Amino acid sequence: MKVSFMIVGAMKSGTTTIARMLEQHPNVVLCDRKEPDFFSKSKDWKAELDSYHALFQQKENVIYGEGSTSYTFYPHRNLEIWEDIYEYNPDVKIIYILRSPLSRTVSHYVHAYERGYFKDSIDDAVLNRPEIIDYSRYASQIEPFIERFGQDQVLILDFDDLKKAPTPLFSQVSEFLGIDFSLLPDPSTFKANEYTAGGGRVDHRLDGLISSPPKGLKKVWRLLPEGFRKQLFYVVSGQRKNALTVKPKMSVSVQKVVLQMLDKEITKCERLLAKDLSHWRRIED
Repeated sequence: MKVSFMIVGAMKSGTTTIARMLEQHPNVVLCDRKEPDFFSKSKDWKAELDSYHALFQQKENVIYGEGSTSYTFYPHRNLEIWEDIYEYNPDVKIIYILRSPLSRTVSHYVHAYERGYFKDSIDDAVLNRPEIIDYSRYASQIEPFIERFGQDQVLILDFDDLKKAPTPLFSQVSEFLGIDFSLLPDPSTFKANEYTAGGGRVDHRLDGLISSPPKGLKKVWRLLPEGFRKQLFYVVSGQRKNALTVKPKMSVSVQKVVLQMLDKEITKCERLLAKDLSHWRRIED
């Protein structure tokens, strides 16, 4: 087998919704763990391919896909990830979805805080943790994939379209992957389950304990109802004990820093999407 498509980011921009939608298709198999992070974490991916492929249920007449946002965490992970993925499968199709950087930054902070990674305020986190801004360098993250795989193998989407016009967006995704759009659920009514393997608002020390069980228990785990798996995951992980009660807000000065750092990136994204993204530059008082 070969994984034939990857949803590579951006983090907190709707990748889970896209993955959960696609896995409803009878001719698509998604990785057991939505974000295996294989090519971003593996020290010797060629030697570990069997363990990677074991994360997929083997079927006939299907395409295999996964959704690791860490594949666009450059330069904080594998510095030649597009080269490694190309060597693995030069025909792989890449899906990348973009979101307003300010909105994505807040969501990134909430995600990390509730998982126990961050304890500082949102302003301090943005100013002191380079990865928060780097993960919104969308053009810089996706252009190496375009250069390596070619424009025809890279699909760039807009998070706003996912929210406002999901039906044409998933029609576009289906055409890109070569699957029958009519076999997907109605995109206008579909909602991704809040629970995702390895994710959710949980104590980071328990990540993967339930969502990625040992090999011997994996088959049994797959047979358990999704609702039961979700509740078990939350019970074992501490039931969202770090959940924020109020959505954090960046100060005006820090919003300006983010936009100044990403100004050229936004301009490049306008060309990549052939869209006016001036609303990305709006600062909230």
